[in-house]
Amino acid sequence: MSLPVISVEQMRRWEAATWEAGKIEGEVISQVGEVVAARVLELTRPGDAILLLAGKGHNGDDVRAMADPAKTRQKLPLDLDPAPALVIDGLFGIGLNRPLDADWMQVIAQVNAKRLCVLSVDVPSGIDAASGEVQGAAIRATETLTLGAVKLGLLKPGASEFVGRLRVAPNIGLAPCRETSDLLLGQAEDFGGFPPARPAGGHKGTFGHLGIMAGSVGY
Repeated sequence: MSLPVISVEQMRRWEAATWEAGKIEGEVISQVGEVVAARVLELTRPGDAILLLAGKGHNGDDVRAMADPAKTRQKLPLDLDPAPALVIDGLFGIGLNRPLDADWMQVIAQVNAKRLCVLSVDVPSGIDAASGEVQGAAIRATETLTLGAVKLGLLKPGASEFVGRLRVAPNIGLAPCRETSDLLLGQAEDFGGFPPARPAGGHKGTFGHLGIMAGSVGY
């Protein structure tokens, strides 16, 4: 089933409707933690070192929900030797709309310089989820696991080199989504049975004709 691509404002409305329906915010954060943890298990092997980067906001809460608080620590600049097998990026979420401070840009530069495998939660830290613009610096994710629905900024040209592989976690405990969009993101199951089977005796004239009018000069 194709999923809607929504704006940050629509995501905020969806969240607000969830709280108005009586859902507790902590329950959703806990479920997101389980979703992220499940994906981490798919990306790693037993014994792998995993570095969790959790900011102060709800994006960081989502990452902290998958961790043992007794084993967490606060240390900047980062110690990336030996390099972790996976970095979970939860520094900044969809609320970021201003340039990052120099200290955070330094942290991001450290991670990017090591070319580590990075799973960004919801949005790569440093990307404006509304516009797709880089706010001074941005994590170069190997994969972005966006929550609920794809945010429009993740599909903007400016974000393309930072998002990596884009996955959606649609079921995170929010109320049914009432937000609509003209832009949809296709899922693998949308293409079941496609292309249709062709008869062994078929040829190019069996299936009709296609005319294309497109593009720039030379195409």
